Amino acid sequence: MYKNIYDFISHNWGITEQICTEEKGDVIALPFPYNSPCGGDGFKAFFYWDTYFACRGLLAQNFYQMAENNLKNFIYEVNRFGFIPNMNRVFSLNRSQAPFFGALIELFIPYKKDDKTFLAEMAKALEKELKFWTENRCFENGLFHYGSNSSNEGKINFYDKIAVPRIGCNPNITETEKIKQAEAFLAEAESGWDFTPRFEQKCNQMAAVDLNSLICKDYKVLSNLYKLLGNNDLELAYLNKFNNLKKTIQKVFWNETRGGFFDFCPETNEFSQIFSCAGLFPLFCEIATKEQAEKSLQLMEKVLECNFGLAACEKTENSAQNLQWDYPNAWPPLQFIAIEGLDNYDFSDKAKILAKKYLDTVTCNFSKNNQLYEKYNAVSGKLDVVDEYPMPPMFGWSAGTFVYCYNYLGK
Repeated sequence: MYKNIYDFISHNWGITEQICTEEKGDVIALPFPYNSPCGGDGFKAFFYWDTYFACRGLLAQNFYQMAENNLKNFIYEVNRFGFIPNMNRVFSLNRSQAPFFGALIELFIPYKKDDKTFLAEMAKALEKELKFWTENRCFENGLFHYGSNSSNEGKINFYDKIAVPRIGCNPNITETEKIKQAEAFLAEAESGWDFTPRFEQKCNQMAAVDLNSLICKDYKVLSNLYKLLGNNDLELAYLNKFNNLKKTIQKVFWNETRGGFFDFCPETNEFSQIFSCAGLFPLFCEIATKEQAEKSLQLMEKVLECNFGLAACEKTENSAQNLQWDYPNAWPPLQFIAIEGLDNYDFSDKAKILAKKYLDTVTCNFSKNNQLYEKYNAVSGKLDVVDEYPMPPMFGWSAGTFVYCYNYLGK
């Protein structure tokens, strides 16, 4: 059955391909076709971090041109806006999303290693994106946080139209209170984890472990790009940035008491109370020490691993109420991050167990309706998930993760 779904994915990437070369309404035109998360009804925009996981599947199944078109659209967006928006919609220009641009560029280096012009284009675009995060989302201590560039009017609108209906926020508060709360919720929207208990409703005040890990990875990617371009000074400069941030992440985000990486609030000097799959990003980005990776595995097994995958966050007394990036929801990209992160540290036995859990969960549900979905229940293995909106059949990151897991077990 795995092979049937693998082939189904291969035959259906094309239905996720969108062409949008003209600006209409709030749609931002893109120069190349792009892959949206949904094949049928549902999300049709060009989403930021969704696209990385779709591209992993596209490249693995030899749809190189589709993947490269996505990359070129990101380069276009960076050059036009100075950052990559959450999606190609005007209302999303107030925020970005978890920055997987550098990780995506890394995938293309083997294909483009002899194309100096394109290598330089990728390097300049990644530097522009890093400038956005450094100038707009950086604490005085040099750590990065999620946020937004929204106006006060936009914040009030986001609170009324998103926060109230999706997560049940109180509509009867003052505009000043709405603005303050919306700043935190918009930051969560930028993280891609909209919405989650991991930030304790103060996301814009938290140094996020996934964000800092991805930016650290960017420095390593830039160092490798400039090595190929023969620029020794920039190669070493970015390697130093990588090593410095790597050491900081190992120190600041590591909660020795619990034995894992946690989001951290510089203002209060406190860790988040919630361990989540975000704590596995230092493994995915190869930042953790071997000892930290081993302890992270142990904590993951204790509080995140369920019969049918990893829950986004550990279970608390408030879990399974109204936040979809929480227990017991198992999101495909988080399974991916965990599996590749564990494999990076030679914990392949556990990585294979997680890969099989994901394949089995998708397969069981696919057998009933021939669809892939954006998330599953890690406890039941079914589609009885915590939703903030009607869940459409998904393709992008669910398919990309399936292809990755299928190949990983085959390896």
